[in-house]
Amino acid sequence: MDKLIPTPSALQKHGYRLGPLTTTLSTAPKTTAIVALKLHKTASDMLSLGAIDVQTGKVLLDEIYDAEIPGTCCVDLNRCVEQARRDIYKYVNADTILVVYGGQDELKLLEIVHGRIIDLKVLGVGCVEILGRDKLVDQARAMGDIVNGLLQS
Repeated sequence: MDKLIPTPSALQKHGYRLGPLTTTLSTAPKTTAIVALKLHKTASDMLSLGAIDVQTGKVLLDEIYDAEIPGTCCVDLNRCVEQARRDIYKYVNADTILVVYGGQDELKLLEIVHGRIIDLKVLGVGCVEILGRDKLVDQARAMGDIVNGLLQS
């Protein structure tokens, strides 16, 4: 069983960063209870991020993180990832439930380890409803609607 659950030091050894808000509750006030998160990385190393407060429907993030100089990929992508992570941490702490759709790659790209995640792709819920949306914020809103429906039933 120990091999299935990595320790924080083992995660850090393999390049994962434990964000300050996911490890302690005292560093930031709780802002939202459930956040639907959708991230997309384009071929030109641009990140697009959408996040919705599931309970209120408020758009928390609708950002595009772009490299300042086209063609400079690795360094600028790292800067984009750092900024996206900082923006997410404004709304997420250890008590926040993250709702994602196939979010393993998204969280790995952002180097975020979080203990409360609902992955709708794993649950097999609402696939057509989510993927039928063009904008990431609309996809995140659809994920939030599905979670609200699950919570009410």
